Amino acid sequence: MEFYQYNQQNVIEALCSNKKSVFLDTLNRIIDNEDFAADFEEVNLEVKSKCNGESILHRVLKYKDSVTLEFVKKFAGKNPELLKEQRDLKEISEVSDFRGQSPLHVAIVNGYADAVEEILKIADKNVMTQELLCIPATGKKFKNTVLTGQLPISAAALACKDEDFKVLDILFDKDAASTISTQNQEGDTVFHSLIKYADIHSDQMQHIVPTFKFIWNKFAEHCEKSKFTKVTDILFWENKSGMTPLRLSAKLGVSELFNYLINIEDVYCFYNVKDGIFDIRMYDVTEFDRLISLTENLEDSQKGKISILESIFDSKCTHTEAFQILDQELVKFILDKKWRSYQTSLIFWMCLHIIFMCVFTASTIEKSRHNFLSQNIETSISSKVEIIFTIAAAFLMVGGIIYLFFSCMCIKELRRRRKAEHGNHSNVGIIMHNFDYILCLLITSVGAIGESVLIFFRYHCDYQLIFALISGWYFTLYFSPFRKETVSFTYMIKSGVLEDFAPFALVYFCLLISFTTIMFMLFHGMDGVEEFDTFGSSLLAMFKLGVGLNDIGMLNQARIPWLAYTLFVVYVILSFIQLFNALIAVMSQTFSGVHGFKNSYALYNKLKMIELFEDIFLIWVNIKCPFKRKRIFNQAKHWNEISFVERSVRTDRFKKGKQERQVRIYSTMELDDQEDNIDDKEEKKKKMKNTIAEQLIEEKQKGRKRKRKTPHLKKSSKTNPEKDIIFVNVQKCTSNKTSQYPEGITLTKWLHFTFSKIVNSNDVCFEKPKEVGKCAVTTCYTGDNGVLKTPDGARQTVMGYKLVKVCDDATSGNYSCCNAAGTCLGQPLQESTDLELKKRHGILSI
Repeated sequence: MEFYQYNQQNVIEALCSNKKSVFLDTLNRIIDNEDFAADFEEVNLEVKSKCNGESILHRVLKYKDSVTLEFVKKFAGKNPELLKEQRDLKEISEVSDFRGQSPLHVAIVNGYADAVEEILKIADKNVMTQELLCIPATGKKFKNTVLTGQLPISAAALACKDEDFKVLDILFDKDAASTISTQNQEGDTVFHSLIKYADIHSDQMQHIVPTFKFIWNKFAEHCEKSKFTKVTDILFWENKSGMTPLRLSAKLGVSELFNYLINIEDVYCFYNVKDGIFDIRMYDVTEFDRLISLTENLEDSQKGKISILESIFDSKCTHTEAFQILDQELVKFILDKKWRSYQTSLIFWMCLHIIFMCVFTASTIEKSRHNFLSQNIETSISSKVEIIFTIAAAFLMVGGIIYLFFSCMCIKELRRRRKAEHGNHSNVGIIMHNFDYILCLLITSVGAIGESVLIFFRYHCDYQLIFALISGWYFTLYFSPFRKETVSFTYMIKSGVLEDFAPFALVYFCLLISFTTIMFMLFHGMDGVEEFDTFGSSLLAMFKLGVGLNDIGMLNQARIPWLAYTLFVVYVILSFIQLFNALIAVMSQTFSGVHGFKNSYALYNKLKMIELFEDIFLIWVNIKCPFKRKRIFNQAKHWNEISFVERSVRTDRFKKGKQERQVRIYSTMELDDQEDNIDDKEEKKKKMKNTIAEQLIEEKQKGRKRKRKTPHLKKSSKTNPEKDIIFVNVQKCTSNKTSQYPEGITLTKWLHFTFSKIVNSNDVCFEKPKEVGKCAVTTCYTGDNGVLKTPDGARQTVMGYKLVKVCDDATSGNYSCCNAAGTCLGQPLQESTDLELKKRHGILSI
């Protein structure tokens, strides 16, 4: 090596440089320099002050190179305390953004496996491994990055890509498995961190799910070897927000990890019978249903929590994510049990509410008809009418008091959720997901009570009736889940107004104000134009002109008529032609999107309906009354087993500490013995059609790749791949008749025609056999629950269609394609070896 003249200032500048070549060249020159070794502490301090709190070791580990690894071995080996250095010097104001980042964090995030291994070797020799693995990186700049989990093992998990678990394997070899349950300053374990990161970076889900499974498997292996740790300890891992990993995944809508967690065997899922026909599972449902905490004797630490069903309404959980959680088998099982239990009561309530609103509306109308309009006018009312009014007033009073009580119960639950969310006011989803209905109940109750009092004193006031009647009839939307067809319209009334109409109204209001101001100026001082006398009347006049309710001829009376006409034309084009049509297009798109997922929205609204019902009536659970449980809540009880789970809380690494215990509740669910409802059948049928279409496209594309020459085949179209797939001489059976598809029909038209007539009917079809190499290939179409009979007497189940391939004498013979009704169609198939056979199978035209 050439001679190097050491200069401290030059070295500091080079070590702070962001140029990799300059940095590594300088590092290569000073690594064995005695002067640098003597000045290391002073140089390190200067580098920290100039490089935003980064030590030399922090900067060295940014680059994967042999010289950086040698630097770690030499300097960290001599002074292991360098490994504990963190970017948290108080004398530097900027470093608070990077507080807690250690050299190990840097090496892990950069995927520098060799450096990680070397650091842990040095730490192991100096008995500081556990200390290094528990250093949290809490800087503000790390939020929403791979360091959001703070701990080194969480950083390694979040930085893992493409199932490259090399860094994680190194950590686990150094007893990192014991730190899986270690909590950061927010109380999160590595599993909590993975779930939060998946919520922030959903595009990284393909990396997060395998990493999550890998770490869980390592933890399970660790539990088998440990005397103090069990896999069920995950049930106790709550962060500072009181969230277990399962509850957190539901709250954030991370359905992939939620499904994995709920199906972890011997923790949340227990298989009783699984023989290929029946699949009976027992699930731990303690965290799912708040009804459990009210009816069962749980530990105090388990009470008052937000249930998983309530967590689905979290503000961070979108509708799409909520639908995926609701599609989970266990969640659907619990909802179905509750819905069946509450359905009769809800129908009875719906009938009473409609009767109540009809009486409320009729009493208001009749009171006006009998001139009962002013407190200053005495009217003579017949005794019969007076009795009717008295009965109506009593009915409204009773209904108003009941609804007021309902409102109070709902408000009480709002306070409970707010307390359970630790005062998190921003999470309005969980706290007030049924707030519109609660507000309607409150307004309707106050209006009904007020109206009954006014009727009694023969005093008429209209103002409270405006809001009371609107709120009361709006509340009927609460019962819309009884008919899924109404869900799309209900959503448009509730959410469509805020999401689509509100932005439109804001833009239109600005246009209206601006053009009205100009028009008001043009008409100011002109006599005989009452519509533009005041600015308020001008606003109304402009709106009427836009919708065609006013005569456009009034513009002739403006001071500058041609300018008034010009402005009016621009106003109409911008507002009523462009803006209103844009609103119609946006609302149509919203409606189509909602209507396409009407089954999911119906299930979502059913859950909201159940939650409000329980908000009101769960008070009866704590009252000793044999009527309530036997009739309603006992029927909603979906669990059938109770047990206790314990874990040891260690105060020292090698000593067993106090015991913690939880009561766990289990539900047994028979997956394959459940009767599908109509919605599930429709969804399965749609999925089957889509699967058949995808498989047919794939088969036809593979066939073209073999470059088989077929007569009259069109050239490939790169712009429209569907046109590349040509169906020749397809045979179809309808009412014992056969027909030929014309050659050249495209995939889009064929799918539209075939699936509507084959998959949804009882017809049996054999596609004309064709040659693929030396094989004869055809397709048997049967619809649902069909059967394919092979020459050896075997029977194969067919769901829609099945591909048949004959490539040798052993499989040659007569094949029968039969539908569920027993109608069969035969087709002889043999190995395709000569021209005559090709002609007989119709592959070549004669």
